[in-house]
Amino acid sequence: MAPSPLVELENQLRRAVVARRYHDVCRIAPRFCAAARAAIGQLPPGDPLRRETILHVDRTLEWARAMLLLARTSLANELRQFTFLHKYVFNAPAIPFSTHTRLDA
Repeated sequence: MAPSPLVELENQLRRAVVARRYHDVCRIAPRFCAAARAAIGQLPPGDPLRRETILHVDRTLEWARAMLLLARTSLANELRQFTFLHKYVFNAPAIPFSTHTRLDA
């Protein structure tokens, strides 16, 4: 398993990605990579933990990239829907409000 500071930064990165806090992702990702570089640098060249840590970091970054691409696609789709509906919602004739309409019914 990866060293503890690396795990904490990974958890922060995952939480930021899931919450779509993109500024936090941009801030945490370089710190995560720097911590990974430091953790890997402390391990001897033949240590199996070194390879395991490298693979874990790679999988984490690939997961974050995939999630961000999915979020981007989702937002683009929502924008397309909004622009499509915008022409109908804002160009629709106004419906007169009657003073005799009961809102609690």
